[in-house]
Parts: sequence; structure tokens; C-alpha cells
Amino acid sequence: MPPPGDPRLHLFMFAQAPAYGNAIVLRIPDKESPGLTLIGGIVSGFIANWVFAAGNQVETRHPGRDKYVVLIFHESMEFGRNSRPEIKIYPIIYGLGENDDLKFRFELTIGGKLVGSSDWQPAPSIDFQAIDLHPGNGVLTAFVRNDNAGGTVRSTDVLLESTTPLLLP
Repeated sequence: MPPPGDPRLHLFMFAQAPAYGNAIVLRIPDKESPGLTLIGGIVSGFIANWVFAAGNQVETRHPGRDKYVVLIFHESMEFGRNSRPEIKIYPIIYGLGENDDLKFRFELTIGGKLVGSSDWQPAPSIDFQAIDLHPGNGVLTAFVRNDNAGGTVRSTDVLLESTTPLLLP
């Protein structure tokens, strides 16, 4: 993230459909820093993308569309004798300011059954085994707790391998 007061405008683009981008987007309205600001969307090829910005006081020009964080995950398959699909959540947080005190927790549900969960973490990092994951039957739920705001928790669900764009608040 650019430092506070950075005069440059930084742009970030994330695919709206989980099958194409693997981004988890949450708005944390009570976090201290402005985070990422949603400034619009763009279609690249056949893929719809959100466009976020940070720096250059962009949050003042788009009130109520700031305070977003974006987490990154990846769906992969190990091949060979013990092949199994995995969901890996990386310790990358776009939109996190240096004074934000956020904690992260995740749950993986496949076929309506909880198959994995994590404890609260200061930086997201977990690998889930995703046995029996098929397009449309897996849901990754991300929880974000804001310890600077009394522990307020926000969450969002991501339908894994879905080509349907996610809706933002």
C-alpha cells in the first residue's frame, strides 16, 4: 500500500468471478486507513474486473467506496498418485494500512459440510484440502475482525470455481 499522503495514484485490478481471479473482497467501514477505493470496473477479454485505487487522496473523491481490503487465494490440483485439490490463502492483504489491526479467519464448506477452518490470524495463511470440490459445490468464507473497532467482524462468501461475478456492498 502506498504510504499516507502519497501523491501518486495506484491502480489495482481484480477479476470479479472466482474462477478467473481468486480474490476475496471485503469492505471494512470502521477500519482506520482508507484502504482500497472502488473506482469502477472494466472488461478485459471476456472477464469482468473491479478497479480499485489507493493514494492521491482518491478516497475523498469517491466517498463511501473506500475501506476495502482484498485477500488472495489460489485453487490448485496436485497430480500423481495422491492427487488432491487444495485451496491456498496467501498472506497478501491489499488495502491494509499500517495502523489497521485486522485479524482473519476462514472456513471451507464443500457439499454443504464444513471441511476446514482456521483460527484467527494477523495475516491470512492457510492451506485447505478440498477433496470432492467441484464447480459450484464449494464455499470459502472469509471473516475479518477489526480489533481497533471493538472486535467487529465482517464476512463474505466466495463460491469456488464459479464464473458468476461476485457482488460488492
